[in-house]
This record gives sequence, structure tokens and C-alpha cells, in this order.
Amino acid sequence: PAGLATFRSSQVTFQQAPMPLDTSYQYMGYAQPLYAQGSLGVGIVNLGSKNVPRIDANNSTIGSFDSRETGYLAAYAHRFGDKLSLGGTGKMVQKSIDGRSKSGFGADSGLLYRRNETLSFGVMLRNLLAPTYDYATDKETFPRVLRTGVAKQWLNQHLTTALDIGKTIGTSQGWKWNAGVEGYAVDNVFLRAGLNETEIAGGLGIKWRSLQFDYGIGFQTLGTQNRFSVKMVFGGYEVDMKASPKVFSPVGLVNKTTFKIRTTHRDRIVKWIMTIRDAKGDVVQTFQGFDAPPDSLEWDGKDAQGRVVDAGRYTYRMMITDAKNQTEKTPQRTVRIVAPTPFEIEAK
Repeated sequence: PAGLATFRSSQVTFQQAPMPLDTSYQYMGYAQPLYAQGSLGVGIVNLGSKNVPRIDANNSTIGSFDSRETGYLAAYAHRFGDKLSLGGTGKMVQKSIDGRSKSGFGADSGLLYRRNETLSFGVMLRNLLAPTYDYATDKETFPRVLRTGVAKQWLNQHLTTALDIGKTIGTSQGWKWNAGVEGYAVDNVFLRAGLNETEIAGGLGIKWRSLQFDYGIGFQTLGTQNRFSVKMVFGGYEVDMKASPKVFSPVGLVNKTTFKIRTTHRDRIVKWIMTIRDAKGDVVQTFQGFDAPPDSLEWDGKDAQGRVVDAGRYTYRMMITDAKNQTEKTPQRTVRIVAPTPFEIEAK
């Protein structure tokens, strides 16, 4: 649930997964960022089976019945600074078998730490407060599951790898692992693959305007499972900025970088400021203005006094303020300045 805090636009998601033995899984969720106040999310998840054989005491089939389990979810997450997010989900679960039903209440918790723009770590405790179905003759309590994982982006963020491990607390079961990879095939087209102890999976994602369509296929012992989902992104109050190229030399052939800026906002922006800092955290250059920021800015590798800065890594980010005095910041990213190559010196 902590990842909810990273959303900067509203999202609605629908998922359908037909399963073997006349069973299906559905999910619907909605996420609404509140920006400085965090993010909210609600969802419904359903697992249902139809035509389950009804067997009498003589082991004879005397018809069939339906079985269904549904969870109603409400989540909240908040960012603490640029790197840490915390979140929790409250849930009501309901199990219905042959017209009889029981309900229970519980909660999950999670933490997300984004070390930088390409590396993140997460921890989740599912059923921190465990729901319980209280039957006439027995009780069924959901197990507590601890999961932790790491994700890393490569190749200028065109390739993402992820690994997580999980364990059911209070049992003799060992740790279970899941591994996955996602890569850009072409613009707005993603290829995916996943693997764990019981399943091999693959998938495809396609973005078109504000919509994203996803398909996944998993090969399990019980057979092949298909998963379909569609996501719609809308609204939002986002500001983002990326440098191109990420490496340049103020006295070389590639002697400047361009910061491309993208903003979506509901209220009028009244001021903005962009800062560039060296490895010590000292500000070497600033750009600022009133009203909305431009679509792009150029930096020639010089400080505020017009001197060429030293070779090394520099971080940059932008902060905007709207007419309601709400502020938003871009993720902190890096650009690298290098000395010119001998070829470049000779060419100049």
C-alpha cells in the first residue's frame, strides 16, 4: 500500500482473470492522490467458483452450488520527504458458500524506500490485523505474510528487474520468492516475464493516450491462466523534468543539456524554481520564474557566476507553487559533466 503515495494522477483499474475449474478472479481499484496530504485508494477483489458439486453422505452428487470470497479495501499512504513512503489498507472480507456467509475485518501495512530514481526497496506485512471467519464449530483466521523486495531500473530506465521474497509467519514454511523483468520493446509497448517456484509467466502491455492495456499468461500445474486488465489515468497535478543528454562537457562538442519539463495542474502556477547542486549539496545554479514554467531549459555547465563547473555528478529538481500555495517537486535526478575527449579538443 505504500506505493500509493507515489501516484501523481488519478487511476482506475479493472482486471479479469479466468481460472481453471470454472473459477474467476476480478479486481477493480481507484486511486486518488491528495498530494501534500497523501493518497487514497479503494478497491474490490473477488474470487468466485460456480457449479461446485454438492456431495451427500453417500458420496453421491445431488446438484451444485456457488462459492465466493470478496474483499472491500480502503487504503491511505503518505510520503515523508523524497525517499520514504508509508501506507496501510483496511479491509472487510466476506466468504459465501451455498448461500451461507461470514465476514471478517483486517488491515495490511507497507513501507517503500526509493534510494534514487532507479532503485527502490519495499516491505509489506499482510494481515497485520488478521481477519477471522467465526463459524459455528470452528474459526478460520487469515495468515500473516511478510514480504520484502527490491526493484532496479537499467539501460536509462528502459529495463526493470524485480525480486521479492515472502514468508507466512508462525508456520514451518520457508521463504518463497518471485522474480520479474519488464522492458520497453518500442515506445509505449512493454514486454514482461516472471518466475517463481510454481509458475512461469509472460505478458504484454500497451499504452495509448491515457489508457493502458495489459495481458499476462501464466503456466501452472493446474493449467494455463490468462489475465487481462485495463487502466485509465486522468487528472493529476504532476511536474516532471528530465535532462537530455545526461552526460555532457561544457568545453566539448556536446556542451550543454536540455531539461524537458512537463506539468499538469488544476490550479494556476504562480512561481517555480529549479536548482542544480553539486556532490556536496551546494547550489551551483538556479532558474526561476513566475507563472507556469517553460517547456524546456538549457544549462551550459556554468555556475551562477558564469564559471565552468568541475567534472562530476550534479543533481537537479524543480519546485512549483500554485495559487492555493500548494507545492510540488520533481523527483531528484542526476546529470554528469565530463572532461572533453582528446578528439573533441582537437576538433575544436
